[in-house]
Amino acid sequence: MSSNLGDVIKNILSSVGISVSSVKSLKEGKHLVKTPMCVFMGIVTRNNERKGVISLEFEKDFAEVALNAMMPGFDVAVDSELGVSALSELTNMISGNVLPHIAPNAITTPPTTVVGFNMAVLLNTLPSYKIIVDCSGTILAIGLSFT
Repeated sequence: MSSNLGDVIKNILSSVGISVSSVKSLKEGKHLVKTPMCVFMGIVTRNNERKGVISLEFEKDFAEVALNAMMPGFDVAVDSELGVSALSELTNMISGNVLPHIAPNAITTPPTTVVGFNMAVLLNTLPSYKIIVDCSGTILAIGLSFT
């Protein structure tokens, strides 16, 4: 994965007040999610040909940090309608800025949010690239799998 994707993600997060400690990337055999909350979007061409999946995989602590940064002074539960909507918007912001770097002629589907405990979700059987963003000890993983 391009190292400038990490910079793109850091810039988006800092624009909403989230400090990033470090960013690293890795490759996995499948696009799996094991976090308590995941917001994902399909990546399609302009004629709706499926190209892949992008996911934001939130640890609960990161989701709380993000909500506090995005809506200071408000007590918003991660799994509330407002919390899910705000985290979906963060997903839109990140994917909208990452997509031109990975699939310039593609668009995304609307975000879908999955919340659960002890989740193990398979989003794609294709190899996945993960960008792991550490924000003072709590993690956001951005997963990308595409043809």
